[in-house]
Amino acid sequence: METAKLRAQQERAADKQSELDELRARRYQEAKEREWRAKERAMAERSAAMQKELAAARAAQKNAKVRQQADMATVEHEDFMRVLAVNRAKEQEDMAMTAKQMSINQKYKEELMSQIAANEERRKLERQMHLEEGKKLRQAQEAELERLNAIKTAKMSQLASSGVPDKYQVELSKMKIKA
Repeated sequence: METAKLRAQQERAADKQSELDELRARRYQEAKEREWRAKERAMAERSAAMQKELAAARAAQKNAKVRQQADMATVEHEDFMRVLAVNRAKEQEDMAMTAKQMSINQKYKEELMSQIAANEERRKLERQMHLEEGKKLRQAQEAELERLNAIKTAKMSQLASSGVPDKYQVELSKMKIKA
């Protein structure tokens, strides 16, 4: 009986030891699971924090890009407006220069036409004066010729009345008077 008791005690002790081992194993397993869950939670939190930081960095980068594009658009618009103003000023300057040149050309044309008209008038007056001078010269020549013919006629009459023979008068009457 003692053996049976001893055996029963040994079995109880073995069962108790087995229960303790099982409890220890379960506690160890639970501790490992808690540790694993804590690690998983920490990794998930770290991953979430990294995702949040990454999203914030992307948003900041996007905002910076939008600001940069807005700044570039402003600079390009200002450059465009400046170039446009310069082009308009140049265009106005060119138009003023063209108008001034046209005015100078018109004035030169008017002066030239005035000179041409004056020269034409001067030539007409010179031609008229030349014609009048020629007319006066012809009239003077004709008058001189008439005077000389009158003198000749008077001389012929004088010679005839003084009794000069006709043979001497013939030579004088044949003589042509040239002015």
